[in-house]
Amino acid sequence: MCSKVTNGISSELLDFYRGEVLNGILYAQSDYDFKGAFFIETLDIEVDTTDDDLEKIERAIDFLYARKIDKEKAVLSDDLQLCIEFYYKYMQSRNHELAHLYQVISLPYFQFYWFYRTELIRLEAAVMLKHFENGGNYIFGKHEYLLDIVDSGEFSEFSSSINECLSINECLSNLRAYLDDFHKSDKGFSLHDLIEGMAHVISLFLSDTPDVDYLGIEVGEKYTVAFDYFNSKFSDANLELRWKQLLFLYYCYFSFQTYPNNGFESNKPVDMFIFLCEKIDSHIEVLKNNKRKYSSKPGHDLNPAIDTEGLSHANKEQRSSILSFFDLIDVIEAEAREKFEFSESLDHPKIRSLLSWSEQGGILWENKYTLANMLIFPSNYQWIESLYEYLMREKGDENAHSNEVEFYNFIMQCRKLINPMEDAYCCSVHHYTSKSSVILNCATRGGLSYFLKGLTERNSIDLFLYE
Repeated sequence: MCSKVTNGISSELLDFYRGEVLNGILYAQSDYDFKGAFFIETLDIEVDTTDDDLEKIERAIDFLYARKIDKEKAVLSDDLQLCIEFYYKYMQSRNHELAHLYQVISLPYFQFYWFYRTELIRLEAAVMLKHFENGGNYIFGKHEYLLDIVDSGEFSEFSSSINECLSINECLSNLRAYLDDFHKSDKGFSLHDLIEGMAHVISLFLSDTPDVDYLGIEVGEKYTVAFDYFNSKFSDANLELRWKQLLFLYYCYFSFQTYPNNGFESNKPVDMFIFLCEKIDSHIEVLKNNKRKYSSKPGHDLNPAIDTEGLSHANKEQRSSILSFFDLIDVIEAEAREKFEFSESLDHPKIRSLLSWSEQGGILWENKYTLANMLIFPSNYQWIESLYEYLMREKGDENAHSNEVEFYNFIMQCRKLINPMEDAYCCSVHHYTSKSSVILNCATRGGLSYFLKGLTERNSIDLFLYE
């Protein structure tokens, strides 16, 4: 059973909740106005497109496929060139959001943030439904958040039937540890900058354009400021950009091997990243020494974690660089572990199920070498896309995951319904709307009002009232 929740939640925590509860979206936006969003609670991705956008994308895909089959017959017009550039921008936006999925699946920092976000939804659901069961309602203008009623004195004690969930106080305290310093940039860049910078560089590799930044600086400089800091620490300007970017990603990777709670500082990933950046010169020296070793002894024993199929397509120079970098990963990890204690991965059924599915295909997301294998070898670029496709197939089936995602979406729309700054999704007919009267009076099967009636046996116009 959940811990009991009374109307004694601190005003400080409730103020935090009211200010941060809707900030569960990480997004990228290009100068073509693609807005890609990653919804961390449901692990879902959206990239806004119009029918005209989709037509351009389809034309580009058809041409690129035709050129692969027969280069001479595939004639590139100026119009098609624009479609191809448009397609690359779309794919980089999408790959940026897939990079956030990789972060959640692979790194303890994001695993626990996902957990607290989903726990908050479960708690909001339990509070809201218990309130409705007791004959209560929400009043527009008075209640703007689902937990507002906990503090209002409308009931003095709450106990949920949800198994093994956190108390509201514990959940909000842990989320606050994540978000208090989220945008703090007194060290030159923020935690948010580091998160987005990592996703941005991963998207360049997955889009096969590591040296051509099609997407540009999406919104402000948060996508590049952490990499710029990292780049400023180089005294050797001769390292190829691709290897610089991989080194940057592994500094990020080991920086997110911890997560904040009441006993940790929430900016520890930034501290770790800065610590590793001070090691750049020594790490480059390790790379050079290893490369000389592998160049002089081509038959040297391989790291068993390297994708040997991918490595077989590399030339001699590429092979020695790849082997050298895999050895450097171990060096970076050892130094990072000396500086900070790593956290255990989240042991949660949802995370375990995704990891287990990937393991059947030989992909070990929590393995420190997987990121390098995915980004160095083009044949592996589709790994994270395949995982997302698996998630979407599950979502379309009548199973526990599908029901869980639908329920999370339902609660998130209830959040938006009572918040005057948000548009809520009504149904397949009315779509998103800011007009609460449309939603409350809607009779469309499968809509928000339909679900409310099914769960509470009360009409939605009796659940949400006007002052």
